[in-house]
Amino acid sequence: MKKLLLLALFACLPYNSLFAQNNYGNEESDDEYDTEEVYTDDEEEEEDPDAFFIDHKILPGERMIMISKKYMVDPKDIYEYNEWAVGGYDSKQGGGVLKIPLHKSHKKDLDAFKVKLEKEKGGPIQVPAPPKKKKKDIKPEDFNKG
Repeated sequence: MKKLLLLALFACLPYNSLFAQNNYGNEESDDEYDTEEVYTDDEEEEEDPDAFFIDHKILPGERMIMISKKYMVDPKDIYEYNEWAVGGYDSKQGGGVLKIPLHKSHKKDLDAFKVKLEKEKGGPIQVPAPPKKKKKDIKPEDFNKG
């Protein structure tokens, strides 16, 4: 039974590629659909003219998810304008500056948006320092215990 199913499957596979273009023998060429857009390196990407950014200095211990929640934007949007942060950044030391794109609704009145953020978070946002790791003294005889 399995052999018959496999034989039927392999017999139907060639017909799938015959009808893939849905031309069904139509000899006319659709030149209007054969156009291809070519982008060169000389053309600079046009940034959204409505885009507005806030510069955010990364504090020690601050993670991208915390920053995105602070400004109410998706982390993907932050990474889009900060390619250097995609590979990761040193969250223990901080110090980098991120360009945070604002949502269209917040662009109208930036100062009011900042005041709203401070009220919601109970003052300027402070990120707690990561807890210090305790060093454990490991002796060579600890490895020999089996």
